Amino acid sequence: MEETATRNNWLTLLNKIEENIYSDEFPALTFLAKDHISGKRRKEYVNCLDLFNDLEKKAVIKCGTGGKINLGFLEQAFYLMGRKDLVSLIRLRVGEGQLEHSDGWTFVSERRKTLYSVGEEIGQDELKKLKAFLTVELRVGKRTMDTVKDVWDCLDIMEERLLNSELFPCLKTVYTTDERILEIIDDFTKGSASAEATGGQSIEETRAQEVAEHVHQRTNLDTENETTSQLQSQLSAYEIGKQADSLRELFTMFGYEIG
Repeated sequence: MEETATRNNWLTLLNKIEENIYSDEFPALTFLAKDHISGKRRKEYVNCLDLFNDLEKKAVIKCGTGGKINLGFLEQAFYLMGRKDLVSLIRLRVGEGQLEHSDGWTFVSERRKTLYSVGEEIGQDELKKLKAFLTVELRVGKRTMDTVKDVWDCLDIMEERLLNSELFPCLKTVYTTDERILEIIDDFTKGSASAEATGGQSIEETRAQEVAEHVHQRTNLDTENETTSQLQSQLSAYEIGKQADSLRELFTMFGYEIG
């Protein structure tokens, strides 16, 4: 009975989240979930509840089954989307079940996050350039192009038709004068090079993961000031260029104010 009540509470929360997602945010959210859900399936969704249901089936999120709660993926997705209100809504409820941090590290991947950041920089004029590239350079047919509704559809097509090593260079070709998009892509490629040099995971990613796990373990402790002080000490130790920015982002997402 207790497990059922916990699960019902979390399903009610997901319903509330769905009610507060704007229509233009839904495609962006499904794009962030692309590493877990196939493109064909994502096109069939009517609303966020369909997405949440599939994410739970794949154990990307856990909503009370077996008393386990893991909404880390949604927390980071909403944080990236600028919906800190939804992040807070989730965190207010973490005490109603056993918060679990997945060994699979189900947060949004760096590659997916980079593509999302690029997509957020693409307005209507930039979208026209991207559509022209798909038509002329990738020879995407009219029937397919007629189904393109937004930048996320364009990026879907590029991922389907290009090798991973070709995707970001092509985006740089399209947006040769857009400094912000070029900066986002360059930051990612530099991080990828660092990851290859250190055996597949960058120092930044490893340390960010360790600190995030530490934050999760301390979610329900009352000694918040002491915990924040410890986290600040860790941040100082990792103050190496842009590593600190990623750590600050994680701390903020989990509710800690880092000076």
